[in-house]
This record gives sequence, structure tokens and C-alpha cells, in this order.
Amino acid sequence: MPGCRIELSRVRIGWGLLVVCFGMAAASFNAAHAAAADKALQIRIPQEIDPGKLTILCGEHRNGLGIGPVGTASGVREYRVDLRGAKSVKLLIYCPGYRMVTAEFDVARMPGSTTFTPEFARVPMVPLRVKLVDINGRPVVGEEVLLRHTLLEMKYFNYIDGRVYPVVVATATTDAHGEIAVEVPSLPDDPYFSDDGERRPIGFELRLPRHRGDAYGWDFVPRMIPAQTGYSGPVTVTLVYRGKISGRVTESFVSRAGVIGGEGEGEPGNSYDLWFEAMSSGTRSGTGRRVSADGTFSVRLPAGSYDLFLEVRRNGGKVLGRVPIQTGFVLGEKEHRVLRLE
Repeated sequence: MPGCRIELSRVRIGWGLLVVCFGMAAASFNAAHAAAADKALQIRIPQEIDPGKLTILCGEHRNGLGIGPVGTASGVREYRVDLRGAKSVKLLIYCPGYRMVTAEFDVARMPGSTTFTPEFARVPMVPLRVKLVDINGRPVVGEEVLLRHTLLEMKYFNYIDGRVYPVVVATATTDAHGEIAVEVPSLPDDPYFSDDGERRPIGFELRLPRHRGDAYGWDFVPRMIPAQTGYSGPVTVTLVYRGKISGRVTESFVSRAGVIGGEGEGEPGNSYDLWFEAMSSGTRSGTGRRVSADGTFSVRLPAGSYDLFLEVRRNGGKVLGRVPIQTGFVLGEKEHRVLRLE
């Protein structure tokens, strides 16, 4: 019997130790979970910077990359980024007139809530005059114009497709001569932009807020004003409104051209796609749209002269042939022309 009492004591001690061990493990897990839940990045903006002019992009690596802006407002200098579940985080912080600020954090090595105060270094502001003219060379008067540039965020965060976040650096209204005079940051003096290894062009794009949502759209020639450390005179930019070409094509129209219905890959019954192509006359540049299953197509183009044709592709890839439609086709600004290819 004494032996039984000893054995029962051992059992009681064993269960006690087991409960203690489970309790310690649970407490450890809860503490670790709480520590992970408490991890955050506190971004503190210096007094000399207006937070309302900031763009802050945060890229968090969890199961994949998630990128999004941190909302900012004038007078608010503290911004919290919750890092629960994140493995690492990268920041891109930009204020026009200052160098880009970048930072990267390994969340696992962060003690908890961490405060980051970015340091901003000024870059020169460069005077820029832009003369906006229409397709006939006449000044465009009384037009509000925005100048903006990209942040090369795709390269920094290492993604190839997705949303971009351009920054507006100047706003002005054209005078009686179609001109605006603004100041823009000297991007070549910022190592973030000047050290772009792919040598992609960096510059300023124009936008017209009053025409946002226009049914036809517009283009600027040139499309971008290159970023420079100085400009010798006004940069002339032509505003070209787009027109629209739409229509319908029948299979018999393509068959009569001999591209479909002959021997080999172009035989009826084989899979092929039709593309409506418009190339600027005398050049190799242009645009195309896939013809839908019901034979309709629609494309918006800058006003100008185009060579039109249909392109027949095998399964969206190999080109089987081209069917000419018209050369020297003239499309006017905000003009809609309908083609019937039967």
C-alpha cells in the first residue's frame, strides 16, 4: 500500500508539472503574440515639412507584397503603420523640392513600436515656362494645367504591374499667350532619380483637370518634358484631342482577301483573332484593338493621318497576314468615324 501512495504522488506531481509546462507555454505564446500585435512603425514628420504635401508609400511583405499610401494631412505629424503579420516593410517618402527618402525595416528584429523620423534634404527648384498650343499652333488660353511626375515606385518595390502614384508638383493657368510659368524640382539633383540604372526618361507630364472624363481624351506632344537642371526658354507643347474610329467587320471581308480560307493555318475552322490596326502615316507607330466576337471594334486616336488594316493572328500570336483597309485615313479632333467592312 505504501508503494501505491508513492505512485499516486508521482502521478499527481507529473500532472502538476504538465499543467505548469502548458501554462508556461501558453503564457510564452500569448506574450509573443502580444509582442507581434504591438509591433508598429510610427512615422514622425519634422517641423520644417508640410505633411499635406507628402506622399508616403508603404510596401509590406506578408504572404506577398502589399503596397498602399499612408494618408497625410497638413498639421498632422504622427502616422502609425500597423505591422501585424508583416515580415518586412519598405517606405518611400517624397515631398516636392526635397530628395526622396527611403527606408527598410526587418519586422522580426524590431523591439516593438518603432519611431522613424525621416531626414529631408533640399534640391533646387527650377523655373520652367510652358507654351501650350493647339493642333494648328494657336495658343490655348485660360486652361488649368497640372505638372506631375512618377516616383519610380515599381522599381523600388520590385513589381511590374499595378497602380502607380504620380505626384503633382505645379499647377497654373495659361495666359493670353498660352503660357504658364512655374517652378519644378531639379530631379537630376536627387540621387534616387538620377541613379536609375535602367536609364528610363524622367520628366514632367501635363494634365488638364477641366477635361477629366472627356469622351474622346487628349494627348500632348511631346508626351513628357524632360527633367533638367535648367531650361533656356519656353517649352512648346501641343494639345491634340483624340477622335474615334469604330465599325464592324465580317468574316467574308477577310476571306476575300485570301488570308483565311487558303491552305494551312489560315483554313476555316482553325482558331484565329482579328485585330484592327491604325498606324500613323509614314511611321511604324500606332495602336490596335482586338475585334470582338460579334465583329465590332472601337479605338480612340490622336487626330491625324493613319494607314488602316486588319491583322489576322493565330491564337493571338503568329501573324497570318494583313488586310489593307485604307491609307492616308484622316481623323479629326473629337470626330467619330464609322467603318463597315463587309
